[in-house]
Amino acid sequence: MPDLHLPDRQTASIAREVLDLTRDTLMVALRFLGPALDQPVFQDSGRDLFSTDGQRVAFGQKSLLDRYQASREHVARDYLHLILHLVLLHPFAGQKARPDYWDLACDIAVETIIDELNLVQTECPGTSARRALARQLKQEARALTAERLYQFFLGQSLPDATMLQWQDLVLRDDHHDWPLRKIAPDEDSENQQDTPLPLHPDAEQQDAQSRARERWEAISSRIQVDLETLSRNWGGRSGTLTAAIERANQSRVNYRSFLQRFMVLDEALRINDDEFDTVFYTYGLTLYRNLPLIEPLEYKDVPKIRDLVIAIDTSASCSGDTVQSFIRKTGDILSQNEAFFQTFNVFLIQCDAKVQSVVQLKKPDDFARYTASEQLCGFGGTDFRPVFQLVDDMIRQSHFTQLKGLIYFTDGQGTYPEKKPAYETAFIFLNDEGTQVAVPPWAIKLILHEEDLDQL
Repeated sequence: MPDLHLPDRQTASIAREVLDLTRDTLMVALRFLGPALDQPVFQDSGRDLFSTDGQRVAFGQKSLLDRYQASREHVARDYLHLILHLVLLHPFAGQKARPDYWDLACDIAVETIIDELNLVQTECPGTSARRALARQLKQEARALTAERLYQFFLGQSLPDATMLQWQDLVLRDDHHDWPLRKIAPDEDSENQQDTPLPLHPDAEQQDAQSRARERWEAISSRIQVDLETLSRNWGGRSGTLTAAIERANQSRVNYRSFLQRFMVLDEALRINDDEFDTVFYTYGLTLYRNLPLIEPLEYKDVPKIRDLVIAIDTSASCSGDTVQSFIRKTGDILSQNEAFFQTFNVFLIQCDAKVQSVVQLKKPDDFARYTASEQLCGFGGTDFRPVFQLVDDMIRQSHFTQLKGLIYFTDGQGTYPEKKPAYETAFIFLNDEGTQVAVPPWAIKLILHEEDLDQL
């Protein structure tokens, strides 16, 4: 059992009983959360709200007992709210440009889950207003994970009045103890949310935070497995939680490294240090003053992209802004990484149920010009086969020197080819739309998130 360090033994004993009873009540109702509910070490801090640094839960004894006396459901909901933050790894998300947006996104995400679970043990006023907010955001942001909501808020620039209104509905704990938070350099600065400075914890704190994250990652993975086996019993009540915990446990993808799969080795004008013999070179300079005995090789086999096809699903279910962002970021990555040979063939194909547009790019600057001038077209149904048929025809017509792969940006809802093509194929999904989509066994399935691209 967690230890309590309170000056008044009687008050400490009552507070212990409240916390134990709250934990046991939630554990009976939500058995799959057992590994998380039994983890925290409690510590009195005198605060009005629960807070956590990932290692212990701080609370104020007077506030806890007052809230429990007024409504035990409030305390149960507060505690479940905090536990869900930990299970979904919200406190360990790292530094954010707008901590206020991240706090709000996390609170909305867990409160939506609690309302969806519909437990009598956590029933509190405001349910109808919270559910109305969830419906609104689900329609506008497409998903109610904290990560998706945060990106949506960044794009919307929420008015202060709106933020305060939503905070009143979902605020239940204190986030100031979350690890790796950013703080404003000057409380009086007008743009303090836009110019935060990072905290620099010492090595011991960083090590403790790392261990706490690893522990909660393991707990989250275990709960995900338990929840998936219990999902039939919960029916539709666990859908948002299941999606959120899957999102939290997804491995992070380095898109820059992924693009290296489509590189080929060929000679490039570059000194080959691996085959350069420095002994003979320096000996010649010593013996003949300015005449080396061997010159370095001026050519080297390097991996770069020569041929590549990028197919864009322009069906009605794909957002135009998202597509443009994906193309622009891909071009930026390849250009900055000097990933292309001096001459190359990159074909950008727009396709819905049929091929709508084919554009050839020959140099890195063409990516920027394409996103600035090219208009998306199509917006019908989705059929992947026309793109593969077109690429096969282009191979037969010798449009490529050595095509290594095809990248298909899509929502996944369409007709796939039955046979494996002669080149590697990757279907890329942005955000969580592709989680439940099954691609052919010969294809690569890659789920990216907008924040993954933004961080490159």
